[in-house]
Amino acid sequence: LFGPNKRLAFPPFPSKHSSIMSAELDLSPPEVPEPTLLESILRYGLLLGAIFQLICILAVIFPSSKTPEQVGVLRL
Repeated sequence: LFGPNKRLAFPPFPSKHSSIMSAELDLSPPEVPEPTLLESILRYGLLLGAIFQLICILAVIFPSSKTPEQVGVLRL
């Protein structure tokens, strides 16, 4: 992998031109705007829809084991 004719794709040490002073770095958190009313409604609506879908999937996987006599179906 490394030999006399092999070269690194990047310099092992940063050059004096690529060094950045720590005072120049902006380490403040990014400004995120507050969600609007429509975005909040959409978020909670999607959450309720996902919960409903999980309940439906669980109802298919674990069906109730009630017989027609237990349910109270009218027989003619």
